[in-house]
Amino acid sequence: MNRVLSFMGGRLARYLSHSVHQHVIPASSNPAQLEATPPVPSRYRRRMLGCAGMVTAMPNVLNRYKRLTELLCLLLVLFSPSANASDATPPADVAMLNFTLGKVGIADNIDTPLRYGIEYRMRALSTWKVIPAFGFAHAESSASFLYTDLRHDFWLTDRWVAIPSFGVGAFDDGDDIQLGKELEFRSGIEIAYRFHKQYRIGIALFHLSNGGLGRKNPGTESLVMSLSIPLGN
Repeated sequence: MNRVLSFMGGRLARYLSHSVHQHVIPASSNPAQLEATPPVPSRYRRRMLGCAGMVTAMPNVLNRYKRLTELLCLLLVLFSPSANASDATPPADVAMLNFTLGKVGIADNIDTPLRYGIEYRMRALSTWKVIPAFGFAHAESSASFLYTDLRHDFWLTDRWVAIPSFGVGAFDDGDDIQLGKELEFRSGIEIAYRFHKQYRIGIALFHLSNGGLGRKNPGTESLVMSLSIPLGN
């Protein structure tokens, strides 16, 4: 896969470079040379060059998070919607205990430490189906975060759910993660799959920031795997 992505990115970059060169050749040049590669319209050139760079860099990203990528692919195969569509039932509104495991500081220039978390998710409240949650996360770098947030389940199918969330909490700086203030806000998105007896497994991305309230506001991101266990019927 890495070789395929590198090949695609390299070919796309060479094509665009050659197209730009053809575009600026004077009209008196060899017509056959002008027709060899059709010029790319200027309004698309920057976007395509950016895409070529992203495709070329993708193997490095996959290598860095190789284990997490392989695990996610395995989970998607095992719990794909088509695998259990016949026994799907409407989701029940139940409280849940959520466990997370992943990496923090994934966009920072640090040796990303492991992050562990536990969270209690209440049953949905009001007609808006807002779900309050309370949780604690700890990283190997000794950083920790005690928080509360609100979320909502957007069911994509009767099995797949998207869960945006926003909350606030107290952050304790670690050895290599200092966020500038104890008060931190957290926003995130989780994609999960519901299977037997309302259990869920998914992947989530979170961003922590003090919203400019501190003198420094570097922020940080976490990427985690998520397991939710229903409490009661």
